[in-house]
Amino acid sequence: MSFEAFLWAANDAPVADVNEFAVLIQLAERADPDGCNAFPSVATVAERTRIHPRTVKRCLQCLEDRGLIARGDQRAAEYIRADRRPTVYDLLIPYEWFSNVDRINADRARRNMPPLTPAMRPDIPPAPEKKRRADAGQKRPKTERGDFESPRDEAPDGVTTSHGVTDSPERGDLQSDTGCLVVTRTCPENQPQEPVNHAGSSSGALFDVAGDDVPTADAAGGDEQQTEKVTAQTIVGEWLERCAKRPPQRITGQVAKVVKELLDERIDPDDVRRGMGAWMRSGKTAPSLIPGFVHEVMNAPAMTGVLATGGHAVQPAQFDRRPSTTDQRVRDALEAGRRLQARADAMRGQGASL
Repeated sequence: MSFEAFLWAANDAPVADVNEFAVLIQLAERADPDGCNAFPSVATVAERTRIHPRTVKRCLQCLEDRGLIARGDQRAAEYIRADRRPTVYDLLIPYEWFSNVDRINADRARRNMPPLTPAMRPDIPPAPEKKRRADAGQKRPKTERGDFESPRDEAPDGVTTSHGVTDSPERGDLQSDTGCLVVTRTCPENQPQEPVNHAGSSSGALFDVAGDDVPTADAAGGDEQQTEKVTAQTIVGEWLERCAKRPPQRITGQVAKVVKELLDERIDPDDVRRGMGAWMRSGKTAPSLIPGFVHEVMNAPAMTGVLATGGHAVQPAQFDRRPSTTDQRVRDALEAGRRLQARADAMRGQGASL
């Protein structure tokens, strides 16, 4: 990387926008001290700058049209295979910008290149100003309120509105006059108040390992109602509702990634929910542990005595416990002590009889 080329591109080059700035920086990182022989590929520039390749090509054309760069000696990249050979560009750093032009020309002489002159590298005009919008600084005209907003004035038949919210004078289900729209939502006073189960709850509706309270696709929809496809966003949203406080964005992203991977493996969303419920109740917060809990829930009948999906208790499997070596040594020592104590008691009894 050339310090001179990078310094000019970063501080003094008359770029028009941030995309041109990013592309020019990538060229400067691979240029010689005089700005010549920069040939990163369009794909490399796009990957490093996170800019679409078409935008990179457009920026290169704009920089070339305004005299910031020019096509250089293409022989500098002739060692690259022809079908992958990028275009060689020269950064046209103005002659007057160099504070050490003698050193730059000495370097060019070693490469059999002519010295820089003011005619070869003239000053570059400033970047064009951004066009202002014709309606900049003007208030947006008011438009008539459409059907998607509630009226703010007094409504007929005693129905009053406040801040665009229409309240029904009577509670209960209402039906529109046209017979096409049915409103089934009641007033807030009629809505049952149910406590929200947070992460520490032992009976979460969506994250219960027991399984009876989990709304599966068969129980929720049946034959008459088509259930929507459960996505990672759905399950993560349900998990966030059960958190006492919103987790950091990094943790949320990790959880979403793990859940998406599980769903991509065609694991039942209900199993993912139950596994996350077990993960939340375990007190272990690392999202990477979620697949282990999902596996434990999915295979609960074959592993340990936990509740299966139907809510029936499963007897724990009988595994032969390997005896502890430490416990065996303790038992041997106690047995040896008892034998020595019995022998000592016998000897004391014989001495007393004599």
